[in-house]
Amino acid sequence: MWLFQNALYKIAALVVACVLWAVTQGFSTDETMLDVPIRFTAVPAGLVIVDQSHDAINVRLEGSRAALRRAERGMDAYTVSLESAKAGEARYTIAREEGFDVPRGARILTREPPSISIQLEPRISKRVSVVPDVIGEPAPGFRVSSISVIPSQVLVEGARRSVRRIEDISTQSWDITGMKATTTQELPLSIGFGDVWRSAEDKVPVRVEVTIESVPAGRNQ
Repeated sequence: MWLFQNALYKIAALVVACVLWAVTQGFSTDETMLDVPIRFTAVPAGLVIVDQSHDAINVRLEGSRAALRRAERGMDAYTVSLESAKAGEARYTIAREEGFDVPRGARILTREPPSISIQLEPRISKRVSVVPDVIGEPAPGFRVSSISVIPSQVLVEGARRSVRRIEDISTQSWDITGMKATTTQELPLSIGFGDVWRSAEDKVPVRVEVTIESVPAGRNQ
């Protein structure tokens, strides 16, 4: 058949075309822009980051198409070590290449911003009361006789300025509308501060128990 005539030459032409395409992909120069997230490491145990000027570094890269594709997959973070950081404001210069995982065949043309600043606060802990947030009403003919929470206090930690402002912490809302029997529910906490969290030392889940009883006949709820 004509399709198989000069098959060797056709195969050779196909191989040459593939090689040329690969060479073109590997050596043609192009540019791309990437937003590389900032990752902080070695944060001292006694400090908390409460503010930072930027969340990512915008870099303009030049290189082969293959290298730029590798950069898009591999440049997932710009790492800043805070090993020697102290409380207060700290500023770090963004190097042209250092800190970026730039693949071979690509180079950074520009990066913005040229520096970043962060605010570090001493880290403290505090034990605070837990307030159950129970909403709604039980079914007609029933009433809430008591609400209890265990544990009644939890240990929180975080930035000093925020921890000092916390007097108590509410649970997430629990709607008891239509309930007819005593029920216990495990509830997460609503701390309300991004730089405060429940201490890892407190491993007991917070449980709220709502005691529901029937209303005696002839009495209002």
